[in-house]
Amino acid sequence: MSQLFTLLKLLKSLLSAVLWLGGKAGAKIIQPVLEQSHNHYLDVRAWQRRWTELTFGIDYLLTCASITDDEGSEGTILWLRNSGDACVSVVDVFVEASSGKRKYPEHVTARDLAPGQASRFKLSNIPKRELWLDTDGGIQASYQSIAVSPIAITRNGSVEEFERRNVGMHPTHIDQLNGSWTNWGGRRYNTSAIRDAMRTRRMSLTWALCGQDGLLSLKPSELWKQAVRRGRWSRLPRIMLLGCISQRIPVALMVWVPLLLRRHRISFEPDELETRATQHVLSRGEGPRPTRIRPLSQ
Repeated sequence: MSQLFTLLKLLKSLLSAVLWLGGKAGAKIIQPVLEQSHNHYLDVRAWQRRWTELTFGIDYLLTCASITDDEGSEGTILWLRNSGDACVSVVDVFVEASSGKRKYPEHVTARDLAPGQASRFKLSNIPKRELWLDTDGGIQASYQSIAVSPIAITRNGSVEEFERRNVGMHPTHIDQLNGSWTNWGGRRYNTSAIRDAMRTRRMSLTWALCGQDGLLSLKPSELWKQAVRRGRWSRLPRIMLLGCISQRIPVALMVWVPLLLRRHRISFEPDELETRATQHVLSRGEGPRPTRIRPLSQ
């Protein structure tokens, strides 16, 4: 019996050593790839952010913090920018995130903004975007909407006051609901870039083996039916090959091996034409301006 206990202790020690070595190897080999994919996700989110018109001559840029952000992230950040030609002495802004009866208000004031100048504010009272399941199995969010409203603006000695807007932005949380996420080493990584790379590789294989011959489908079974219906018997071996190498494991190996060997690297490179077109559409706001309740006063 004592020999059995000794053997079990030895096996436990060996298993612990293997897990320790696996963790160290994973930190050196796998974790950098996960970090590349997560940085790609963060870069895409940063690229999608746009300045929005708050009112005439004042723009804002809101960066909402999420639980998926890096540990060192500062939280929700609001930028206010003077996009007009006149100096702005004071900009009072009210920000409020809400979820039902729960309210998270913030009040910020920017001062002495020259044309083109921007001020940055950390909104400590706004919670991070987070989703969870309640006791009934429903999806709950830390907040359902967030609104940015001007209160008063003073420029060149003139004062403008505005009504509070009740309609705000409504986060869809689509990246958290539909994105690909992996937990590794106590951190959560977004792996959507790796998932998209696998989809792209599968499409490339389909095009190379069948698509150039006019057989169009992502399903080998459907390609087989098309080839038989059109009498293209010589294409059947290619379809069989595609059915083997387009499975999840072979495609994953095609994507992961070059990444692990550092032959490929995941990075986000926005298209310049798409960036200019998107900026042109979104740069001037998302709706009507707020209502001025006290006009310019001298």
